[in-house]
Amino acid sequence: MANYFNTLNLRQQLAQLGKCRFMARDEFADGASYLQGKKVVIVAVAHRV
Repeated sequence: MANYFNTLNLRQQLAQLGKCRFMARDEFADGASYLQGKKVVIVAVAHRV
């Protein structure tokens, strides 16, 4: 399976990242059904000191 995010050009990637938001706890009342049928990108950032 191809990585959807990596198929986008840089401009599209930045536009997608600009749409990020944290989901509220109550949005998971029915489990993760809210996410069914949606494309989800999980971005992890690590910082070393």
